[in-house]
Amino acid sequence: KGQPYLLKKNKFWNSWLVDVRAPAWHREVMAAANRIFNQDKEFDGLFLDTFDSSLSLLTADPIRFAGTRQALRQIILDLRRAHPGKLIAVNRGLPMLADIAKDINFVVMEDLYSMYDSKRQKYIRVDAKSRDTLLQQAEIGRRLNPALTILSLDYAAPNQHRMTEEAFAFSRQHGFIP
Repeated sequence: KGQPYLLKKNKFWNSWLVDVRAPAWHREVMAAANRIFNQDKEFDGLFLDTFDSSLSLLTADPIRFAGTRQALRQIILDLRRAHPGKLIAVNRGLPMLADIAKDINFVVMEDLYSMYDSKRQKYIRVDAKSRDTLLQQAEIGRRLNPALTILSLDYAAPNQHRMTEEAFAFSRQHGFIP
């Protein structure tokens, strides 16, 4: 609480948008990884959720938040160097795959085929343009790291069986694990 790297609270998820460039944030991430791996040898990896959220800061104010992309890259590099035998998975992060693919093991492609539309309050299919962008980003990652495992995470209502089946089929058609 009260750390200057906490920029904006997401009340829905009870989480924070973080300025990943802050050295104190970088130390927090590394200390947490070290603590996890030193306390329990059975942990074999880390999952970095919503890895690319801070990239939105560049859209809002590219001058003020210059260096955000490099800071995210540095976090991955430092985690890989400190824990070479451990698995690293990122959720999203697709715009950065060209920078991090060689140093991660998994990427989660959330909302590849279907998603929850909060404005309409229902589950919908992702538009083709957005889907194509994600597929292009995934291909870049695979080219740079053929061992990269791509997981997909799509959303549908419990009664939307057809959409669920379509999402699974689409993911598998592209060599991803739904």
